[in-house]
Amino acid sequence: VTQPGYGQSISGQVLAGGTPAPYAGVMLISNSGNGEYVASVLADVSGNYTITAPVGSYQVIANQTGYLGSMGALPVILDAGQTLTALNPVLVPATCTIAGQVQDSSTSIGLKVVQLAFESSGGYFSLTTSNGNSNYVAAALADNWKGNASEFSLNALGYVPPANRTSVVTTSGNVTTQNLQYSAATALIGGTVRDAAAAVMPGIILNVSSSNDNSFRTATDANGNFTFGVSGGTWNVQLDNDYASRNNLVGQSFQETVSNGQGLSGLAFQLAATTGTISGYVHDAGGSPVSTSVHASATVNGISYASGSDTDNSGNYSCPVINGLWNVNVSQPGYTQQNIQVSGSAVVNFTPPAVIAHLQGTVTNNGVAVAGAVIGTSLQGGGNSWVATTTNGSGNFDIGVTSNGTWNVQLESNYAGSNNLVGPSIQAIVSGGQNISGIVVRVLSGTGTLSGYVHDAGGGPVATGVSANANIGGINYFNFANTDNSGNYSFPVINGLWNVNVSQPGYTQQSVQVSGSAVVDFSPSSPFLQWQQTYFTAPQLGDANISGLSSMVLSGTGFSNQMAYALGLNPNTAKAGDLPALGKTLVTGSTYLTLGFNRNLLATDLTYQVQASTDLGSWTALSTFSGGTWSPSGIVTETTTGNANLEHVQVRDPAPLGSGGKRFLRLVVIH
Repeated sequence: VTQPGYGQSISGQVLAGGTPAPYAGVMLISNSGNGEYVASVLADVSGNYTITAPVGSYQVIANQTGYLGSMGALPVILDAGQTLTALNPVLVPATCTIAGQVQDSSTSIGLKVVQLAFESSGGYFSLTTSNGNSNYVAAALADNWKGNASEFSLNALGYVPPANRTSVVTTSGNVTTQNLQYSAATALIGGTVRDAAAAVMPGIILNVSSSNDNSFRTATDANGNFTFGVSGGTWNVQLDNDYASRNNLVGQSFQETVSNGQGLSGLAFQLAATTGTISGYVHDAGGSPVSTSVHASATVNGISYASGSDTDNSGNYSCPVINGLWNVNVSQPGYTQQNIQVSGSAVVNFTPPAVIAHLQGTVTNNGVAVAGAVIGTSLQGGGNSWVATTTNGSGNFDIGVTSNGTWNVQLESNYAGSNNLVGPSIQAIVSGGQNISGIVVRVLSGTGTLSGYVHDAGGGPVATGVSANANIGGINYFNFANTDNSGNYSFPVINGLWNVNVSQPGYTQQSVQVSGSAVVDFSPSSPFLQWQQTYFTAPQLGDANISGLSSMVLSGTGFSNQMAYALGLNPNTAKAGDLPALGKTLVTGSTYLTLGFNRNLLATDLTYQVQASTDLGSWTALSTFSGGTWSPSGIVTETTTGNANLEHVQVRDPAPLGSGGKRFLRLVVIH
């Protein structure tokens, strides 16, 4: 194995207790927000090392059995053609260990040769690997630690990396039975990465993420192929931002929904020829740099692209793009999306809107002030507007808001769940930039829990959010939780009638009278009901003349909801141009009539049939789609559209034009 031939390098000597550390491992970690591994090398017998790397900002860290490395000890900026010397990382002797076994969470069967990393609150880290018996021992010292397995190791074994790391406390010495458990993948997402010239691309790092913030990576193999082991649910697939930025790459963005036991393969992931960058800074209200992520998205020629970057220590970011209209967002709440037409490169800077008013009040529990409560507010219809603070020793809070409007004040859900609290959702209407004071958030200790699971149609776990609200004694109470890797959720409640909802479309609200605790499980509604719930309001859903299958679309175009559903259209905006269209195609010297349309891949309860006629009175079926296939299929071509839920269908009339009078084609949809 040889290092890539970059034109810049870093060298030095690894020291342990003031003496050289022979054969220590040396790694470069990106100085961006998620600290991505970039490159590594083994030092020689005298602890000397030289490592080449792309241009960038890094931390130089070292590792050796029985010792701990220090995060952030040697931050460096490596410029083009530069040779940095005398970068000497220091190892610290361990004073205790963390030990246990890496296991399957369902069966407790051991997992062998899994790479593990532990990081302490004091900035130290330790690396180890499970052995042939699935056991591991990690060097440590007295501190609070977070540990996890390498996402690449787990993915290679068919396991899903969790959203959260395992907490370990070593302040009392060795921890001997810290078993790390991981869930086996229940579904697969795979495909091939190609460049703009259609050549396969090995070694490309992709990221997959779900709605509950579970995110991990994999790399393409020598043939440009990739596979993610995931759980049932909706996943976003795109280039890893750090990798894309370092290698000046722009790629597509896919959103794919998979069920338990399903293998989704054949994703055609294409890289675009980068034409420039979007760069700028993210500052807080005082002009200081903010450590966060910036995300950009664009639809160019019907294809969805994504790019992004973490800010550096100065709050600056830069991400590669192609020409087009890009929507640029900051991950941290309090910043407004900016849209920019890019031709070449562009600069987009972010500063939060000025605070125009304050929401002030107190959090109490049965009349007693609650210190340290995490309380926040979000603007109704304001998107990424959540702002939070922590109450002081007297239970008081002061939250600055940036616009007039209706703000919902409530406990932060993770805090509420961890402290068995149920809180109200209070509306504070800000007008004319006037402060609102005297808000009393009266929280209660939970008298039970509301728990259950969210499963897909195949019975697999779904990564999503579950919310519940109840009006009890004239007060509107609210709580929320994300599902775990098994699709389970739980949060505290008090006695009363609760309305429970799943964040992901396709699930019907359930109401439950709680006395103590209650279980509410969710499985998806019918595909058509899921479509209805996506596009119609609650009153509209209750009126079959508006949202029913045979009702006309609300846009007034003159066709039914059933046809809009079949074509994957929004009934509020559907237009005549979205309907199936006639065309022509030339095959071996003869011209044939064709009918083209988009097919909604989520409409699994529909049968599609293309029919032909010579007189508009008698119709003959040409091809029928049912049970996942077209029959006959030889006259049907399906192509991707850039929308993961739509495919474009073209059905060719078998009779050449001019061979026997007029020909008519139509699409019939059967529910």
